[in-house]
Amino acid sequence: MAGNLGQPIVILSDDVERSSGSDALDRNIAAAKAVGETVRSTLGPISLDKMIVDSRGDVVVTNDGSTVLQTVEVESPAARMMVEVAQTMEVAVGDGTTSAAVFAGELLSCARDLLDQGIHSANIVKGYHLAARKAVDLLESLSEPIGSGDDDLRKVALTGMNSKGSATVRELLADVCVKAVRRVEKDGVVDVDTDVHILNADGVSVEDTHLVDGVAIFSKRADEDMPRRLEDARIALVDDVEPKELGTKMGTLNIGPKLKFEINSSEKLQEFSDAKKKPLFDIIDRVSELGVNVVLCKKGLTEEVVYEFAKRGVFAVKIASEEEVKVVGRATGARLIPHAERLTEDDLGHAGLVEERGEKDKEIVYFEQCKNPNTVSIVTTGRADTSNMGDTIVGALHVLKDVMEDDGVVPGGGAIEVELAGKIREYAPSISGREHLAVQVFADALESIPRAIAQNAGLDELDLLITLRAEHKAGHSKAGIDVTGDGVVENITDHGVIDPVKVKKQSIKSGVETANMLLRIDDVIASKIVAPPSEDVKAPGDLGPDEGYYNTCSPPKPPRRLDY
Repeated sequence: MAGNLGQPIVILSDDVERSSGSDALDRNIAAAKAVGETVRSTLGPISLDKMIVDSRGDVVVTNDGSTVLQTVEVESPAARMMVEVAQTMEVAVGDGTTSAAVFAGELLSCARDLLDQGIHSANIVKGYHLAARKAVDLLESLSEPIGSGDDDLRKVALTGMNSKGSATVRELLADVCVKAVRRVEKDGVVDVDTDVHILNADGVSVEDTHLVDGVAIFSKRADEDMPRRLEDARIALVDDVEPKELGTKMGTLNIGPKLKFEINSSEKLQEFSDAKKKPLFDIIDRVSELGVNVVLCKKGLTEEVVYEFAKRGVFAVKIASEEEVKVVGRATGARLIPHAERLTEDDLGHAGLVEERGEKDKEIVYFEQCKNPNTVSIVTTGRADTSNMGDTIVGALHVLKDVMEDDGVVPGGGAIEVELAGKIREYAPSISGREHLAVQVFADALESIPRAIAQNAGLDELDLLITLRAEHKAGHSKAGIDVTGDGVVENITDHGVIDPVKVKKQSIKSGVETANMLLRIDDVIASKIVAPPSEDVKAPGDLGPDEGYYNTCSPPKPPRRLDY
């Protein structure tokens, strides 16, 4: 800007890139729309796949929108905001990430048209906010309670997995997921993240996916002479079994630091060997006295320890990861102890059955009938065809959690979006000012979901949308697109296509939140990233040890969530 003498005043350094006004809006809208278009083709039961190749050449082929957004690397701050909000939705409700991204992209596309007509962004933001509140209220009135039977839960799980694998696989996974959430439900609360452990086992085909009443981990017996199967297991979970010192110093042998120990016979040699092993035997005896028959050790087991455990019929394994420690401890009640010599009765866990199963080098140790009856595991394959079954199961579990904790459901197949769009259009004239224009285009953006479903299935999206609108205007609120048949419009709930109302609400909230945040931005100031100096080159000015180079373009914090 100009000063009193007409001289420009520079307030930003040369290494700062700035865009403002319509230029900033155009860039943000274009970047956000690109993210929405990227995952648009993955929406619906019949969708296309994405091949993602990382910097190491590893290839991921998936049609899961959440996986795409989590895998791709984006540079634009607006695109990062889209990705972060979509990921927040995945954490919140476990589904609807693709719908939220597509909806947000369509809202911004519609906003661009309004901006070209001279509508201020503040009017658009207010209109979107009013429309979102109305849509959430309508969802409450349009939702119906889900039945109490497992068949209704299976329908929800199958809808969430519509594009994942073959029909046979989906049926199997839906059954397993329903059994899992029923098993871990406690007083109406379903904690699938804590109580359901998923093991992606390469040696298990998709058709062999099964539910474990307890925990399964990748491991095997330390020695083949150990029992393969143990009932009524008493489990010790320890960091280490070995004595702290097994050196040859006399002090270790309680002989005295200044005394000589002369070995001049085989008996003396045996005595010396027994003295060295005594601390280890004392520890193993301690374990045996407590009745422990299963030992899980984090730091590994020496040959001497393995031999002694095998001789006493103890099932011993090395447990590697912290996650396995937590899962086994939570299921069996065992507490991780730094050293086996400190074990007490209260530290032990219990399981009705501990067994090693599987082929060589693909062994899995099962802990069943555990002390904590609300812990289960799902053993499945890591990959089948082009779909990640582990991620598919996680999504289905979260959808089931949503309907079990908030039992409202709405018809899928684009039916609820078209119904909401019609009612929002009726609501728009009641809004004064230019905000009513934003409310109207909000309804158009809602219909981007059924349009994408039809387009991805190779159907005529315009004809189907016209038919859908006519059906809903005639009072058929559950009319949706049956893409698995002939692409006809009919009562979609008759085909078992239903979605949790919680997911639909969050999809609308996330989409509007993202669009409104980007529409409020009229100035983007980006500082260049300053790379840290190499170790052999001093920084300018010889910066002290507490002075460093800071990245002035740190990732943005997750945007705040709006409550409607």
